[in-house]
Amino acid sequence: MVSDGGYATVGIKYEDLGVKTADMVVELLEGAAVSDVPVETLDQFYKVINKTTATAINAPFDVEGAIIVE
Repeated sequence: MVSDGGYATVGIKYEDLGVKTADMVVELLEGAAVSDVPVETLDQFYKVINKTTATAINAPFDVEGAIIVE
C-alpha cells in the first residue's frame, strides 16, 4: 500500500512470512501430521513511510526505525 502512494503502515516483512511458512512445510514434508504443526504468528512489525507522500501532505517521514520508501 505504501509503495503505491499510501502515507504509512505498520506491518510484517513478507520475507519473514515466507521463511516461517517454509519451516512449516518442511515439517509436513518430513511426515508431521497437519494437526501436529502449530499455528504460527509473526511478532516483528515494521513501520513503513512513503517519503514522497509525506512531503506532499506535509507529514513527518523521519520516524525513528521506519523504513522509508519513495
